[in-house]
Amino acid sequence: MTELTERLVQFEGRLRSMENELYELRRLSRVTQPATSQVAVFAQPPRADLEIVSAQEQVAFEPPPPLPPPVARKPVEREPHDFLDASRRSRARLKRRRGR
Repeated sequence: MTELTERLVQFEGRLRSMENELYELRRLSRVTQPATSQVAVFAQPPRADLEIVSAQEQVAFEPPPPLPPPVARKPVEREPHDFLDASRRSRARLKRRRGR
């Protein structure tokens, strides 16, 4: 085995063990926690560390500056392509391959 293959096998082993551990932790959390309804979770009083800010106190959002205009590139000068010439060359190549 190459060094890279060995490292990959080791990584896969670690990944599988972490997946197994995560599965066990999730299973334990389901077993130990009693089932709570969503209504009970949302019925909790608001947290004291959160402040309610009025619309006047909110900081005005400044949009980012506009992007600069795109730079115009000079088109590349190329010779026009002769499609008929390419077709003739490919036909000639095909004839040579077939032995005609």
